[in-house]
This record gives sequence, C-alpha cells and structure tokens, in this order.
Amino acid sequence: MNDLGKLFSIPQPLIFPNEINDFFRNKVTVLLHENALLQDHLSKKEKQCSLLEKRLSETSQKLKDDDGSSIIARLNKSSNSINEKIVDLSKSLREKCAELEKYKTKCSKLTSYIEQNKQNESIEQEIVKQEHSPSEKEHKSELKALQAKLTSITNKLLEMKNVNLQLKNELLYANKILLQETGETLNSLKENTNWKGRVQIISDLQEKNKKLKEKLSERKLLVKDSNAVDKISGKISLLENANREISSVNASLNTKIDTLKSKCTRLEVERQDLKTRVLKLNEENEKNCDCIDKLNKKLAEVDAEKKKFKKSIDENLQKANTEIERLLRQNEKLGELLRSSTENPNNNEQFASEKQSIYNKLEQEKKELLKLVEMYKIRLEQARTEHEKLQQCLVTEKQKRIRLEIAMAKNDVESMNSSGRSGYSTVNTQKNSEHLKDQLQLAEENVKILKNKLLREQYERQEDYREFSKILMSSTSNVQSQIDKL
Repeated sequence: MNDLGKLFSIPQPLIFPNEINDFFRNKVTVLLHENALLQDHLSKKEKQCSLLEKRLSETSQKLKDDDGSSIIARLNKSSNSINEKIVDLSKSLREKCAELEKYKTKCSKLTSYIEQNKQNESIEQEIVKQEHSPSEKEHKSELKALQAKLTSITNKLLEMKNVNLQLKNELLYANKILLQETGETLNSLKENTNWKGRVQIISDLQEKNKKLKEKLSERKLLVKDSNAVDKISGKISLLENANREISSVNASLNTKIDTLKSKCTRLEVERQDLKTRVLKLNEENEKNCDCIDKLNKKLAEVDAEKKKFKKSIDENLQKANTEIERLLRQNEKLGELLRSSTENPNNNEQFASEKQSIYNKLEQEKKELLKLVEMYKIRLEQARTEHEKLQQCLVTEKQKRIRLEIAMAKNDVESMNSSGRSGYSTVNTQKNSEHLKDQLQLAEENVKILKNKLLREQYERQEDYREFSKILMSSTSNVQSQIDKL
C-alpha cells in the first residue's frame, strides 16, 4: 500500500519546484528593496524639484526687475539728463549768438558814427581853410566845441570798451560753463539738426567781419584819432578770435555728438542682445521644467508597473498554493482508492493494469515537466543576467542624465551671471547648451529603450509562467479524470 501510494503521489517539487519558489521569494525581496530605493530617490527628486522651482521663481523675479529697472532705467536717466544739458547749452549758445549780433550792430553803428565825425572834421577843416581871416574868439569857440565833441567821443569809446570787456568776461564765463557741463564724458542728443543754423550764422558773421575790414581798409584816410581806430580794430580782432573759439567749441561739440550717437546705437544693440538672451533662458527653463515633469510622470508609471507586477506575483503565488492544496487532496483520494482496491481482490489485476498505464503516462509527463523546468531555469538565469545588465545600464544612464542636468543648470547660471560678456562667449555657451541638450535627448532615448526591454522581459516571464501553469493544470485534470474513472 505504501509503495502504491508513493507511486501515485506526485512530488511537490515537480508541481512547483523549490528553486522557482526561492527565485520568486528573492525576486519579491529585490523588488521591495528597489521600491524602497525608488521611493527614497523620488523624495530626493521632489526636494530637488521644489528647490529648482524656488530658484526659477527667484531668477524670473530678478530678470523682471532687471528688465524693468537696472540697465534700461539707467540708460533712460542718462539720456534724459544728457538731453536736458544739451538743450540748456543750445539755449545759452543761442542767447550768446544773439548778444554777439547785438554788439556787432552796435559796433557797426559806432563805425558809422566815427565816419560821420571824420567827415564833419574834414568839412570843418575845409571851412577853416576857406576862411582867411577868422577871429580869435571864433577859433576859441570852435576849439571848445571840438574839445567837447572829443571828450564826448572819448567817453563813448570808454563806455564801449567797458561794454566789450564785460562781453569778453561773459564769453569766457560761458566757455567755462560749457567745458564744465560737457567735459570729457559728454553725452549728447541723438539728432544733429539744430547745429546747421548756428554754423551758417557763424559763417555769415565771418563774412560781415571781412566786409567791415575791407570798408575800414578803403576808408582809412587821414585821421587825427588814430589811436581810437586801432582800438576799434583790436576789438574787432578780439571779436573774431571769440568767434573762432566759438566755432571750435561748436566743432568739438559736433564730434562729441557723433561719438555719443555711436555709443547709443551700440548700447541699443547690447540691450537687444540681452533681451534675446533672457528670452532664450526663459525658453530653456520652460523646457527643463517640462523635462522634469515628464521624468516625474515616467517614475510614477514605473512605480505603478512595479505595483501591478507585485500584485500579479502575489496572485500567481496564491493560485499555486491553491493548486498544491488541491493536488494534496487528490493524493489523499488516490490513497483512499488504493486502500479500497486492496480490499477487493477480484479486481486487482484490472486495477493493476490501469495503474501501470497511469504510472507510465505520469512518468512521461514527469519527464516532460522536468525538461520544461530545466529550460525555464536556463531562461531564468539568462533573464537574471540580462536584468542585471539592464539595471546597471539604467543606473549609468540615470547618472549621466543627472550629470547632464547639473551641467545644464551650471551653464544656465553661468549664462545669467555672464550676461554682459562678449558675443564669442555667448556663441560658445549656446554651442555647449545645444551639445548638452543633444546628450540629454540621447540619454532619455536610452532610458526608454532599456525600459522597453524590461517590459518585454517581464511579459515573456509572465507568458512562461502561464504556459507552465497551463501544463500543470492539464496534467492535474488528466489525473483527476482517470481517478474519477477508477
């Protein structure tokens, strides 16, 4: 009886081998360990994401403040102050030019008055010559009148000298003010249209001075008061020198205006470059945020897949336990049947033949199952090696991705700090950022490929497990049918 029970009792390792049980237990422990590691990694990544979001908000606020206040406000303030200074200087120059014209009209009036005096003196001399017998009283009265005229003329000339000295002092003071207000670091207007009329006025004044000189050279006759004429010519020469100085100041101002125009254009170009850089950095930050969101979603999907896989493993283990219990019950039934068959000796021969046939079938199925078990062991070992390799590849790819993200963040920080550098450095940073982006894309593609491989392996293992369970179910059903027949 015991021998027959041993023959018809199916060994437990054949139904569900101990190696497979150990493998699944180890797998469950490994998956639990990996789940814990992934949870730690997720918590770290969430902390990093929160820190990065804070930094991005701070940098965006700084960029907004910089765009609204720092460079553009300074440029606007400097340009407004420069415009105000130049408007004031232009007003003062116009006033001085008007005063010069007034004094030139006064000088022309004085020259006409002097010429009239000369004509009157020549007429008086002719009258004196025509009168052959003048009296002493008339000579005295004429001399007194002439002396009075001379004194009045000399007083007027002295007054004009004082006026001219005042004008000279005012011109020197105006030149000093212009030098103090302009200086070496002058900032001027953007347009140069208001200076053309002043140049024409200066050229007209120079032509008038030339004409007056020609008139003076033509009308230089015998004059008693040669000292007065010399003084007037000296004043005219001084006025010409003042005009020359003003023209030189005007030319220097024009050159400074041109230089300031070029500076303004260069600053506008730099401002546009800074705006483009800021826009590019904002786009890159948005792309990085999208990448972070995608990676977080992928991690969540991986966690969900792991949970599903754990659930499937638990369900399969429960099914295997139920099948083992059912097979044990069937063994007990077979034992009872064998006991009952021993009690009936008439049917022993038929029952022995049927047992022998069942035993042969079971041995064949046993051999087939052992072959399948060996095949599955080989496949499991191969899958373990491939899984370990894929895990190593995943770890390396994740490390590469983290390094690339760190490098991208460093490049963004360096580009923000070095926003005022030259164009060559910006080109190099752009090239480095593009290269790092390409490397990130490659790393993401590698991660996707490795994840797909893992999913394929998991699917193949599940199919193998299903086939093995189907074979077990078919074998158990056959045994049960034969037992029912008996």
